[in-house]
Amino acid sequence: MIRLVDVVRYHDTPTGLDVLLSGITAQFSRSDRVGIVAGPSSGKSTLARILAKIERPDRGVVQHFGRVSWPIGFSGGFHAALSGADNIAITARLMGQSPARVIAFCKDFTGLDDEIDRIGMVLPPAVRAKLGFALSMAIPFDMYVSDENLGVGDAEFRDRCTKALDKRLQNAGLVFLSRSATYVDRVCNKFLALTDGQLVECHSGKQAEEVVKAALATKQKGRAHV
Repeated sequence: MIRLVDVVRYHDTPTGLDVLLSGITAQFSRSDRVGIVAGPSSGKSTLARILAKIERPDRGVVQHFGRVSWPIGFSGGFHAALSGADNIAITARLMGQSPARVIAFCKDFTGLDDEIDRIGMVLPPAVRAKLGFALSMAIPFDMYVSDENLGVGDAEFRDRCTKALDKRLQNAGLVFLSRSATYVDRVCNKFLALTDGQLVECHSGKQAEEVVKAALATKQKGRAHV
């Protein structure tokens, strides 16, 4: 489970504070598949990182009960001076997993072998993306966090990603942040709109998208009258 209590996040700008998250309190349980629809520059990716405790809020509390994933497919933690295999092994040890098992899983999942032993800085972006997703699937979590990413690569590999994630979600929850109501409606059973720094409950991803669009239109109209 993930619990947010009065979470605030803002950025300093030349014109003052830009508040992305304004006192959010919410709870996401292991039985939930929560879809959060957000517009551009709304704090979507910031919220994903805060949910995963990669980024800290400026105020408020983020609590994890059970094991919570980093954003699915995230490969930003790969060190450029290490091989893919070394990066995977380090992550496995940090998560209390067998490095040999996790490396074998990633090789089998991606179909990559020698490429995984190459130094990180020379790994092509497509290979990094596949490894990042495979690593997310190699380690079981109680809650998964996704910032748009439910699969990578070509159609065949994306299908493999979908099947792997569906298998993991048989025993885990999901918080999926996206700009697309279509994908949210496909995979989620609870729906929220992220708008004006708050989470608004909705009946569907489509309704959440409409709430986001209406808020953006109101904001743009207000700017036009300034």
